[in-house]
Amino acid sequence: MNISEAARASGLTSKTIRYYEDIGLVAPQRGLNGYRYFSPADVHRLRFLSRARRLDFSLQDCRDLLMLNEDTSRSSADVREIAARANLSVPGLYHHYPSKQSLLQGLLERTMTDLLTRSEEAVTEAGPEPVDQFDAVVESLLRFHMYRREQAFVGSTEIRSLDSSYKQTYIGLRDRQQRMVDEIVFAGVEAGDFRTSYPKDAARAVTTMCVGVSTWFKLDGELGPDELIARNLDLSRATVGYVER
Repeated sequence: MNISEAARASGLTSKTIRYYEDIGLVAPQRGLNGYRYFSPADVHRLRFLSRARRLDFSLQDCRDLLMLNEDTSRSSADVREIAARANLSVPGLYHHYPSKQSLLQGLLERTMTDLLTRSEEAVTEAGPEPVDQFDAVVESLLRFHMYRREQAFVGSTEIRSLDSSYKQTYIGLRDRQQRMVDEIVFAGVEAGDFRTSYPKDAARAVTTMCVGVSTWFKLDGELGPDELIARNLDLSRATVGYVER
């Protein structure tokens, strides 16, 4: 197809396509008349670039990802580095990437590492009291799953797609997050702050509720972030049997 048809198929302008050709991101063939001819593979590449740019990848990141596409021997660490540079705003991008496994692993590991870091910092800043730690970790989980809902959704739904060799690593990171909540709830029960007879079950229920936010919350919805956090803190405290003093 010609450049106008490629532009319509990819969602890019003809000017942008010419620029991508100038910097070597796409290399259409030229006919005897000098006109560009875009093959199906060229159009797929342009669509990839269009989506990657909308998802905040830099042109260098796009170039690196395209190189990874052509060199499947490169490790998932390469992908994690690229995802980190883009602040991991690209959980759905691996659907456009032929070697999905390494990119999926990199994205999930980066997501869980970020979540764990945020949770640990929130608990540390809250101080030694179990109730304060509980409120802090619940708010941290909620905010993460509100503002990183795409990444969280991939983490919840694509674990079945992971290679068995990596799946246990990812599950270990996820269990580490759950243990953090478990320990806080058990400490709260021991301190007399929580009255639940089933602390482990209550802790799991709270985590599940926080994670579930990623499936329905919308920033432009009727319920704002602060109101959602206030409501879910009440629900979380009720779940663990919070005793107000």
